[in-house]
Amino acid sequence: MLMLAGFCLVGAVILGWRTLAHPPPTKAQLTAFEGIVSHVSLVPRSPSPVTYPVLYLVGESEGFGYLDWFPKPERISALKQSDHVRLLSDTPNGNRWIWNLEKDGQTVVAYDEVLASVRYNNSVDPYIALILALMGGYVIWLFVRSFGKARG
Repeated sequence: MLMLAGFCLVGAVILGWRTLAHPPPTKAQLTAFEGIVSHVSLVPRSPSPVTYPVLYLVGESEGFGYLDWFPKPERISALKQSDHVRLLSDTPNGNRWIWNLEKDGQTVVAYDEVLASVRYNNSVDPYIALILALMGGYVIWLFVRSFGKARG
């Protein structure tokens, strides 16, 4: 019973921490990268069979991901080798996600679109954290109450 309470409380703390301490980056907090597309590969998002595109620039050893639940990932997949792009990413403090992308001066992916998707994806986290905290507290209360009845 205490293990269930512990799992609930740990889950509540993790989701609460993610919600409060790690808000999405502002556009000013993102790092700009500009260059020529080396290639785009599709990477599986385990454990599901879903894939998402990862963009590689010439001279960059690591790619920039654009998750499958971001708006219209096919826009990244459609980029060709030798396309000139400028992107904003949450590098080095984040996940190397593409938050904004321009090709030849034209916006392909707008920051506001990605931000709206991230906010929507994280929108239930505070409620789940609250439910888990209440469940954990209730289980601990039940345990303490039953322990008190057993002694008295």
